[in-house]
Amino acid sequence: MLPLGLLLGGIGIVLISVIEPVTIIYIICVFIGISSSLIVPYIFNTISEKFSRIKAPFFTSIVLVGSNLGASFSPYSGRILGATAKIAIRNAGLIEVILAVIILVVYLKNKKQYK
Repeated sequence: MLPLGLLLGGIGIVLISVIEPVTIIYIICVFIGISSSLIVPYIFNTISEKFSRIKAPFFTSIVLVGSNLGASFSPYSGRILGATAKIAIRNAGLIEVILAVIILVVYLKNKKQYK
């Protein structure tokens, strides 16, 4: 689920930076929202499955703090990723697609190891 959600979200973000009609951008945003709703529950579910009941709240807190810090620093990282908003959005989408591919490769590699 995680690679699929990241891949769909990344492709949607890249499309937003390329497409001009606002109505199509609205539709793409709906699909990005759906893909995001696949990612977040997956992360929290994985935390609750991998860690004990004692440690899970701590790691959940780390994920929440990291998410909030990412949202807080996003304007600054956007400035680093591109000179204009359009380029920054495109680059962020490409980074998300690359991250999805890396996670998928690691997942498939680990799956082969444990068979």
